[in-house]
Amino acid sequence: MKFVLNIDKITNVLHWNHLTYGSISKFMLSISL
Repeated sequence: MKFVLNIDKITNVLHWNHLTYGSISKFMLSISL
């Protein structure tokens, strides 16, 4: 059970990292344009 919860936490963190990275890169793109 703990193992499954840990995987869920990891995927959640990766998901938020992806969202943050995406918004930062969009922001950088809009500045460079």
